[in-house]
Amino acid sequence: MKTTVYNASTPNIVDAEYDEDIKSIIVTWHTMIAINDLEPCIRAQSKVAKEKNAKSVIMNTSYAKNSIRKDDMDWIEAFYFPRLVHAGVEAIIIIPPISAITSKALGEYKVKAQKAGLHIYETPDMINALETAKLIRDNKMQDPA
Repeated sequence: MKTTVYNASTPNIVDAEYDEDIKSIIVTWHTMIAINDLEPCIRAQSKVAKEKNAKSVIMNTSYAKNSIRKDDMDWIEAFYFPRLVHAGVEAIIIIPPISAITSKALGEYKVKAQKAGLHIYETPDMINALETAKLIRDNKMQDPA
């Protein structure tokens, strides 16, 4: 069963839902410049992660454009990652973007997430991301090398 976690105030920015079956928050980013939506979306994810005992976050950035601003990245590092770890989230599963600019920004995101204690997995598409989330839920996923 899926429930809405967050819908952006403006369409085609970011949306998030929680999938109870795989214990994962699924976030779809359409643009990484989400000034008005970044913080409330992340706060909503943090809350749901704790309430629902989420084990992973799937970050679908496949069609996302632009880059995360430095002050937003700093806030994510200070606020979001520690709250995910505290809530029991073990991993972030990333569906990488087509955009080279967005891909470069995600490099820093991954480093900071790992530093906070989260495992990072990359999958080519949503089908593989969902399968990875199931393995994490069932404690059958090997730590990434």
